[in-house]
This record gives sequence, C-alpha cells and structure tokens, in this order.
Amino acid sequence: MKRLLWSLVAATALTAFSSAHAQPYPSRPTPKRIAAAPDVPTVAEAGYPAYEVTNWHGLVGPKGLPPEIVERLNKEVNEALKSDEVKKILASDGLEPAGGTTAEFSPIIRNEIARWREVAKQVGLKIE
Repeated sequence: MKRLLWSLVAATALTAFSSAHAQPYPSRPTPKRIAAAPDVPTVAEAGYPAYEVTNWHGLVGPKGLPPEIVERLNKEVNEALKSDEVKKILASDGLEPAGGTTAEFSPIIRNEIARWREVAKQVGLKIE
C-alpha cells in the first residue's frame, strides 16, 4: 500500500506544472505567491484582479469504490503529503501540498467542471 501511495504522490509531482523557476511568465495565476518563487507577483498584483487559475491534483476512483477503501487511501495520501520528502519534491515543482477530505475535494471538482464548461461555451469550443 505504501509503495502504491508513494507512486501516486510521485506521479502527481511529475505531472505538475514546471517549477516556477523554469516558467517564462512574469506573474503567477494563483491567488497568492508561492514559496518556490516568492518574488514573482500574482496576476492580481500585476493588474488583473479577477483572473485566477490554480493548479490542483487529486485522486479519483471508480464509481462504487467501497467507502473503507476511499477512507484508507485518503488517510494514507494525507500522511504521505506530510512527509518532508514529499513536501520537498512538490516544492521543487512550485506546489504546496494541501491534503484534505473527500467532502472537501468533491466541491472543488464540481466547481472546476462548471467553471471550465462555461469558458468552453463562451469561446465556442466544441468536441469533435
């Protein structure tokens, strides 16, 4: 189980956006500055206060996954996110571990789907 969780956490770190040091952007699209690049202002600080895009990662299982498995995975991932080694890996990519519960994560997913659905609608994006 620990090997599986470490692989999932490591995969999350590897699929993250490039580290702040490698990005050519003059500002960060997040609502607050990140520890990996404290001198890089947010987009709001650069004059666009309504603009916010955050990078998040989470684990999602198949429908009907037994609650005891969901709870165990959630507990183990939250523990892994507390380790200094995982924090260091994530920080090197400009990420800050958050962890949390399934009750906290579900609304994030719903809000992101609604948000990006509206963006796709506004720009006339169609699935082919």
